[in-house]
Amino acid sequence: MKKIIVCALVVCISAFSLRASNAGAAEAADAATVPATESAQSETTAEAGEGIRSEATAETAPPAVAVETDTAALPVEADPAEELTAYRKEINRLALDIQTTSRAISLVDRNDLPKVIATYREVIEKLTPLYEKLGSLTPPANLAEEQKIIKEGVDASLEIMNLSREIFEAAGDPDHADPAEVTKKVDALKQKGPSLRDKATAMNEALLRIQKAAP
Repeated sequence: MKKIIVCALVVCISAFSLRASNAGAAEAADAATVPATESAQSETTAEAGEGIRSEATAETAPPAVAVETDTAALPVEADPAEELTAYRKEINRLALDIQTTSRAISLVDRNDLPKVIATYREVIEKLTPLYEKLGSLTPPANLAEEQKIIKEGVDASLEIMNLSREIFEAAGDPDHADPAEVTKKVDALKQKGPSLRDKATAMNEALLRIQKAAP
């Protein structure tokens, strides 16, 4: 019975692991600057005839017309470099939190199954909102496809965690759980595992590509 549960835990560990992205690449984007545009001013001068001064007086100059511009009504376009930097920072923060949270699993003695199961439950509870946030990020327009891949990987990871939770609920007390029920849950996880892991791997690859993407 214990071997069955340990096998399930190994499948879980390999299935929803996530590598933290390279935060240094995101920080480098902070240095991106956008050249400022200067408005050109046109000056007009009147050609003076011989013996006539070329001064514009209050009597001869046309009255100035003030034009009010409602700047609040003008659409403000997001700067692509700043948008990419913010997106990378949020991805890196979530990826690091996921990696750090998952590390608790490797610190538990696998021979202490009650402790292992309790730790898994706690880790899953903490990971779920992190993955959900990762999948719901709004990317720059040119990275929409990468975010779609990330969302698919997130959904796969959440499904693995839900299957794992079902195994823990079926196991209950490892010494008194129904081996047939636990085995059934483990088999379901194994059957879906390869496909779900492929999506999680694709997600990791998308995260790495995002670090190299241009605005």
